[in-house]
Amino acid sequence: MTYRRDSRYFFPYGQFVPLTSQGRGEDPVTVSERKILDALKRKSKGSLIFVSNCKTPSKREDFVMDLGQHTEVTVRGNCEKSLSFGNRTRSSSCNSSCDDDALIGTDVPSGSFIALDDFKSTKELGDYLNFLRRNDSAYLKYFEWTKHYRLPSSYKSDALCKLCGDIYREEHFVVEDIVQYYFKGQCSDSS
Repeated sequence: MTYRRDSRYFFPYGQFVPLTSQGRGEDPVTVSERKILDALKRKSKGSLIFVSNCKTPSKREDFVMDLGQHTEVTVRGNCEKSLSFGNRTRSSSCNSSCDDDALIGTDVPSGSFIALDDFKSTKELGDYLNFLRRNDSAYLKYFEWTKHYRLPSSYKSDALCKLCGDIYREEHFVVEDIVQYYFKGQCSDSS
């Protein structure tokens, strides 16, 4: 079972469920505008990234370093020390293709995230993030989805049913190379 959509036993990492008149009383994780505004008032720093893999084929760490030259970025996790922001500059390039992008299609509500590829440079993205830090109404637009979707307290998946069905029917699913299977279509170094 994996979170990859092309997995035989797909088990999503998270889901957004459309709000219906019947579903409003169900056990959702709700985010009210008041909660968002209260959190916004307490927010004193810029962006936060959790990084545990410090050397990625996509060179994400270079991107983070470059972005840190244009806006405040706090790094937490295993790479906290190696991605500290001094006066050094690093280039950011990712010449990779990712087929299993988590934000494609209906996985994440439209208007709820900032896509890196919508910006021509990390400077442009940094300037936009700085703008959002100063403009509450623009920032709040990224939470409009909470009026139309909820986060369920448990995720629905038929992965276990498919697995049991395969066992019952004595169907076999063989993966010759688990590394290739798991990482196919993921970001990779194309240089």
